[in-house]
Amino acid sequence: MNKRSLYIIGIIVGLIAWTGHSMKSYAQPTQDIVQEWSYEQPTQPVESNDLGARLLKLLTDEEERRIKEDPNNRANIERILELMQLQGVPDLNKDGKIDCIDHSLRFRQLYGSKARIIINVNPNNGFNHMFIRIYYGNEWMDIEPQGTADRYSMGAVWGVKYNPRFNKDVTSHWTHVVGGM
Repeated sequence: MNKRSLYIIGIIVGLIAWTGHSMKSYAQPTQDIVQEWSYEQPTQPVESNDLGARLLKLLTDEEERRIKEDPNNRANIERILELMQLQGVPDLNKDGKIDCIDHSLRFRQLYGSKARIIINVNPNNGFNHMFIRIYYGNEWMDIEPQGTADRYSMGAVWGVKYNPRFNKDVTSHWTHVVGGM
């Protein structure tokens, strides 16, 4: 899904949510109608302004399904980053915070088993970060999973602070969260 598609979807979701909210008073039956027509009310009433959120969830769930059907495909990188921004990232390691660990683990879950989880601890400048490494073509591609679809290479995001000499593959340490190798 490209940026233009996401932008259009966002506008549509916003319009639906706004329309649903403004029409809420017209969508509620009066007491007379409720007494006249016998019907069973749902136990959890659905608010009309939740329509936008439900539609967005439906679209992002569908995008996630499509990505997972085509694992380990370099073309999915931008789609994964956009999806992660739309869905948010859960606390996968259950430490009470959302950080580079959670972003890296979630990216790996979406991309597939060929995404390597890397840490880089540079004692010279204090850099301490987790990210993703993918083998593409004949070279490694280091990806910042907190980046954007148009700027996600570790070098572009972190500049000289990132020194690949300090990279260490820790994928096997995280298989309990991200699944098999």
